[in-house]
Amino acid sequence: MSRLHLLFPVCLTEETNENHKSVKEAFERNILKYTNEYGMSDESTGHVTMHHEPEFEPVFKFATQAAKNFVAQYSIDPEVFDYNVVKSWMNILEHKNTPQHNHADAHISFAYYINVPEDKAMPITFCNYADRYEPFSFMAKHNNPSEWNLINSYGWSFTPEEGKMFVFPAQLQHYVDRISDAPETGIFSIEDYKKRRVTIAGDILLTYKETSAKSLGLQPIKNWRTF
Repeated sequence: MSRLHLLFPVCLTEETNENHKSVKEAFERNILKYTNEYGMSDESTGHVTMHHEPEFEPVFKFATQAAKNFVAQYSIDPEVFDYNVVKSWMNILEHKNTPQHNHADAHISFAYYINVPEDKAMPITFCNYADRYEPFSFMAKHNNPSEWNLINSYGWSFTPEEGKMFVFPAQLQHYVDRISDAPETGIFSIEDYKKRRVTIAGDILLTYKETSAKSLGLQPIKNWRTF
């Protein structure tokens, strides 16, 4: 199931994986291969090649199809591009927040929820920055609007669910609030893992399938040369 969300002036798509059960089982078999000696795993630990794990391949095929659905929302034939997953990693969190950030060195990003205990389902918020389009900066915020809507909102939040994936422009700012100030601890067993909110995130670069005369967009990888 695919659902489009319009967040003025951008969009994101929400996808639900009907085969999530098998994906979750694959992660339970392999997750401890992707943690360091402290039981941690994220970009800072260097675990950024999840897309090379054979058992995780269904996740990235699902992400690629989701990215194509996203591109199609722009009334573009998604098949003109190759979808290159260039980086992927996990966020394994129990208490900590994910600070506001973006993935602006990529084109499309995705976040897929592998494991979400009920008490760890903190919403992900995508920032709207409507102040750029208001008559003056933060006009709505400082004048107490009676309701938040598509035009005046500064962010949109979505509650995570297992098997759900969000696909969005990589430069879109987003964050997740903390649950508590308790220190984060690593995972050393599957039982530890089951108590955490576990997300796999990834970045995609779009390259044209064929050499193009268009002035913008990356040429096919076969055109690239490293000196």
